[in-house]
Amino acid sequence: MGKGGVKEAQLKLEPDATDGCFAEGRYVKNIHAVFGKHAQVKTHAMLAMPEEYYDDLNLKWEDKCFEGPSIGAVKDSTGGHYHVIIDNVTMEGFKYHVDKPILTDEDERPGEWGEELRKWKEDRGIR
Repeated sequence: MGKGGVKEAQLKLEPDATDGCFAEGRYVKNIHAVFGKHAQVKTHAMLAMPEEYYDDLNLKWEDKCFEGPSIGAVKDSTGGHYHVIIDNVTMEGFKYHVDKPILTDEDERPGEWGEELRKWKEDRGIR
C-alpha cells in the first residue's frame, strides 16, 4: 500500500488534484502469502529486497517493475498518510522477514533506490 500521491507532472495539468487514500476503517485481512520467484516487484522497492535475490530479478514493464522473488506478505508504505487495519497475515516459505508479515519503509536498507537500480543494471550490462 502506498501514499497515493499525485505526481508533479499531473499537478501541472491539474493543479487542484489531491492525493488518494482509503477511507478510515478500511481493512485488509486473512492474507496467506506463499513465497515465489515470479512476483511483481516495483523497482523502487529494491532496498526492501535482500541483495541475495538480485540475480533472480528480471526487469520488466519499462523499468518500473521486476519479476522476481517475493519480498513479503504486506508492504505498508503509507507513512501514516492514512490508516488501514491489517489483520491475520500469515506467510509460508519465506527466508527473510519471517517474523514480520507487515513490512514498512523502516525495514528497508538505507540508501536511494534509484542509485541501487542504476548499480544493479550496470553490474548486469543493462542500459
